[in-house]
Amino acid sequence: MTATVLLIGKDESITETMARLIKTRGCYLIKATGLDQVASVITNKCIDVVLIILSGFEKECVGILNRVKRIAPDTETIVINDSVKLELSIKCMKAGAFDDFYPPFDLETLSSRIMDAAKKKIEAQKHKKKISRFDKMMMAISFAEAGELTMAKDYLCEKQYAGDSMDKIKLLLVDDEEDFVKTLSERIKIRKLGSKIAFNGEEALEMIDNQIPDVMILDIKMPGIDGMEVLRRVKSNYPNVQVIILTGHGTENEIQEALRLGAFASFQKPVDIDVLMESIINAYKKKNNS
Repeated sequence: MTATVLLIGKDESITETMARLIKTRGCYLIKATGLDQVASVITNKCIDVVLIILSGFEKECVGILNRVKRIAPDTETIVINDSVKLELSIKCMKAGAFDDFYPPFDLETLSSRIMDAAKKKIEAQKHKKKISRFDKMMMAISFAEAGELTMAKDYLCEKQYAGDSMDKIKLLLVDDEEDFVKTLSERIKIRKLGSKIAFNGEEALEMIDNQIPDVMILDIKMPGIDGMEVLRRVKSNYPNVQVIILTGHGTENEIQEALRLGAFASFQKPVDIDVLMESIINAYKKKNNS
């Protein structure tokens, strides 16, 4: 087993020595020197164990521990302290530190505890997956009892979109049928993709000006600014945004015109949710390659 360790320290000589020793134990190492840097690494990297050298971090150490637990609650933290600052270790342990060490310490013991901390993280994540599967089953049963068989099937759906960074896709759903678009958003969310919703063309254009989506699912027939006009303006101002037409009332000529204007794909309601998900992913890939 290989652990990814985030080493935090201000004293460069101590940090470099510790880094060399940890690397010899087969760990993948990332270094940080400040609170903002720590937050960025924890958010963007899969860290198994955080190792904090407390020298120079006496006032910030509890804040760092709290930040780690807030961003990545399953990631464990080990602190290396000065033997004369016992009260600091007590504060860290109360804040959730997995273990603490005082120099001189045995490197084999430290390496062993790093592995123990990494294993604890893995076990915590496995437990959460079991709870998540149980919750899905209970939700599916509830929907089935209420006669909502489609939603019940969605909650039991285990299809994974491997290799696709679902959490990075910025998706906007635009449809004036509120119940439909809210249900669609929920079905997409079950598949690990969040979305924003606009209930008309005006709202959609305002939202796009504030945050440009990667992919937009758009109805053609809407009051006010209709879907065709939204498509024209989006492709004119933000040509890289990929637009998927999803309509229940669009004519063949309107769909062909939408494709001519640059729509990525077109579907009729109701659409198979997994077909739509694949189209969203392919649209996102096209956007990133354009």
